[in-house]
Amino acid sequence: MKNYNAVKIVKRVIDLAMILLSVLLMGGITAFRNVTVHEWLGTALTVLWIFHNILNRNFYKSIFRGKYNGFRIIMVSVNLALIACAFLLAASGIILSNSVFVFLGIENGMAFARTAHLVASHWYYILIAFHFSLHAGVIFSCIPVLKNGSMVGKILRKLPLIISVYGIYAFAIRGFYKYLFYLQPFFFFDVERGVALFILDYFSIFVLVATVFYYIGNILKYFSKKSI
Repeated sequence: MKNYNAVKIVKRVIDLAMILLSVLLMGGITAFRNVTVHEWLGTALTVLWIFHNILNRNFYKSIFRGKYNGFRIIMVSVNLALIACAFLLAASGIILSNSVFVFLGIENGMAFARTAHLVASHWYYILIAFHFSLHAGVIFSCIPVLKNGSMVGKILRKLPLIISVYGIYAFAIRGFYKYLFYLQPFFFFDVERGVALFILDYFSIFVLVATVFYYIGNILKYFSKKSI
């Protein structure tokens, strides 16, 4: 039982670290004065992804087992799409590397790698928020204050909705949708708004996406149970 709890804690720490790194990395190389910082953070995220998949390897074993309802189809599809985006990000990042992986001497495919990195990073961000929403119920159930009827608990339960309102504004002002569909072939970092506001904006976008899909997931779960 102690080992199980230890693994559970490690999983949560890795998941949190991956989310934080994802937010920071969305700023691209312009968010840091030294390009190498972005590359090392990307490398750290890739390593955490490897550990994440090892710790959650039972997911792959369960893909061809059991029955599929609407919710499970979406969950598996999102997870597989997220894995594909993560792989594409890591591969394109290695090709574009000017520091950490420069020793590999990769010179071909730069143009494709830039496009892939830009588009995949933003779809990855949407999918990781979606992925988080699928497990949000389990994660939040471990927080005692959210389970009681206190005023603090009620406020915290409403907080994602409040942040999501700002997230809509941030999604529009940052032109997030442009990168998803390659309507803008380069990443624009608004220096005047600064790094702190960038992190706030992209964090709110994460909360927005996770909140929307959390409620959609609950609706799908409800209808999936009704159809059994």
